[in-house]
Formats: sequence, C-alpha cells, structure tokens
Amino acid sequence: MKKIRVMIADGDHQVRDGLQTVLDLEEDIEVIGSAGDGREALKMTELLMPDVVLLDLCLPVMGGAAVVKMIKEKSPQSKVIMLTVFDDRDHIANAMAGGTDRLLLKDIRIDRLVDTLRTIGRGKKY
Repeated sequence: MKKIRVMIADGDHQVRDGLQTVLDLEEDIEVIGSAGDGREALKMTELLMPDVVLLDLCLPVMGGAAVVKMIKEKSPQSKVIMLTVFDDRDHIANAMAGGTDRLLLKDIRIDRLVDTLRTIGRGKKY
C-alpha cells in the first residue's frame, strides 16, 4: 500500500516534533517535511507535493487561512487538515472559507488525528 505523504506546518517546533514522532510510528504514513511559518509551508508544499498538509491556523508570517487558499491553487491534489486551539465560529469560518478539507482542535486524541489523516489522505470524506 502506498504511504500517505504528510507535511507538518506549525509555528511551535515542539508541536512539529511531537507530531512527527507520533506519525513516524505509523507504517502507512511518511512525514516528508515540516515548516515553521506560512511562507515556508507554502514553499515546501509546492516543492514536495504532499498528500496531506497538517496546517496550524495561526502560523507566523502568513496565517493558515491564507496559506490554505494558496495551497489549493498551487497544489490542488494536496489535502489540508487545519489544526487550531480556537473553537469559536469566527475562527472556524475563517479556516473553512479557504478550502480546508478538515478542521481539528489541537486537543484531539492522537488516534483520532491519525484516523482522520488516513481518511483524508486516501481521498475520502471524513
């Protein structure tokens, strides 16, 4: 089975490292890159063409909502799972308006995150 290629974009290096550590344990998932800000996330997505981008809503330099719009234009095959700590309507609407494939709160259990990543990464709706 083909591995799901994932790029992680989060302004907090501990979050990036933690996600990578957990995802590296999964045989069918490969972390192919990471980014610490919005511009870097966009550049890395264009270069690597991941199946899924795990993208923080509040990235430094260029926010996640702006980045997801550009990802969808430049790498339309890449799916985007937006991660956020905010659960209010304004933040959710902002994230979804750009074309996010799935929005998850950062306090999600890791098994649910992995399940969502697999579902979205295989082109299915969650």
